[in-house]
Amino acid sequence: MTHASFPSDVRKEFGIEDTLIRFSVGIENVEDLDQAFG
Repeated sequence: MTHASFPSDVRKEFGIEDTLIRFSVGIENVEDLDQAFG
């Protein structure tokens, strides 16, 4: 679940602007990334 599933008024109440971008970082094997995006 991300912030996008909440109504705009609820997001603003928590200080979450409409321009927020969710950024997720992980550790991946280079070969797996090459297969997924190659």
